[in-house]
Amino acid sequence: MNKKNNNKVKKFKRVFKRVFLLLLILILIGCIWIYITLSSLNNGNETTATDNVALRDPVNILLYGMDNVPGSPASRTDTIMIMHYDPETKDTTLVSLPRDTMISQDTYEPKVIGRTAKLTEVHYDSQLAYDIDTARDNLINAVKNFFGINSINYYVSIDYNGFSEIIDAIGGVDIVPIYNMKYHDPVDNLEIDFEKGKEYHLNGEDALKFVRWRKNDDGVESETDGSDLGRIENQRYFISALINELSSPLGIIKTPSLISKGCRYIKTDLPANKILAYTLSILKSGNDNLTSETLKGSTKNVNGTDYFVYNASENRDIINMLNSGNNEDIEDRSDLYVTIRNSSGKDGLAGKLREKLVNQYGYTYDNITTETGASLVNKSSIIVSSNSSISNLDSLCDEIDIDNIYTEDNYNNDITIIIGRDFSD
Repeated sequence: MNKKNNNKVKKFKRVFKRVFLLLLILILIGCIWIYITLSSLNNGNETTATDNVALRDPVNILLYGMDNVPGSPASRTDTIMIMHYDPETKDTTLVSLPRDTMISQDTYEPKVIGRTAKLTEVHYDSQLAYDIDTARDNLINAVKNFFGINSINYYVSIDYNGFSEIIDAIGGVDIVPIYNMKYHDPVDNLEIDFEKGKEYHLNGEDALKFVRWRKNDDGVESETDGSDLGRIENQRYFISALINELSSPLGIIKTPSLISKGCRYIKTDLPANKILAYTLSILKSGNDNLTSETLKGSTKNVNGTDYFVYNASENRDIINMLNSGNNEDIEDRSDLYVTIRNSSGKDGLAGKLREKLVNQYGYTYDNITTETGASLVNKSSIIVSSNSSISNLDSLCDEIDIDNIYTEDNYNNDITIIIGRDFSD
């Protein structure tokens, strides 16, 4: 090789090194900017969810969207999910919690007398009575207490007012609707018109319509009953399409714009390093490691209002999965026979406790009998077990807040709960 060619090679190498160095600097600046921006999502205040879980451990993140209607004094949670991520297997599971779930009043504050509560109303009631931070904490506690979830490690909330901007920031999402969706509301100037099986590229405004759809003008699709379950299926489908969009090379390029837009509308207590770690891992795995679940139950109409009635025994596998890596799995309690004896002198406590055991902890309604105790009122509540092999009795004590346990062979049922004056409903 002659001297002239050697000079060209050296010059090319110098230029290449400079360009490469410049790219590295730009990438570094970009990473620092992303990290600082992500850090701003977490204002440093711990919540009831905040838990210093290691990056290698399974994590539960509560995801919820808030419907901030102009003029409304508080926000309802329109979408509620738990994202369970296992860093070891790279598996992500989205568990949808129906917003119309009928919940016990003793699972959250404030108590609303004379009204059966829905899960979606926890945030609204709490924000009205206290403030938005307390509303967030009460929602987290209600989800944990009612469904029997050991730990919610973090939360992420999104204001629906910013949903459209976030979707526009990534250039929209490709969707093929699984339902015919035709609905209009002249009061809110809302028009939803999507044809089943047709390809659409949704901008932010249309994407919001897609995830908010619940029923049609001329009746609902045969696959749904107009309840929240059809909308949940739609939302899970949309999330899957969104992950596909973000996993593409073009989607990754648009990440800075997405973060910039999202920071104005998203709140979380996730540290920036975990946001980056979880997000990159989930996007790398794509939909191959993503599964979706919806809690099982039935619908019930109470005084003209539709509710979703949660069935603990049918959801045991899902709850055990959410509790994996977070203490013990929940045992099968559906075959246990229980007697609840109300010796407190206060009416109605046995019935309330039976509902709690069935709805929250997997006991079978027909296997629980209630009775009123003798005229002599018990001062202290106790649990009596006739079967020493029953596990997790300590857990039952924590769940119903009774400290005293005894083993007695003369009782007919597996467990007898005697409610005393100290019992808190």
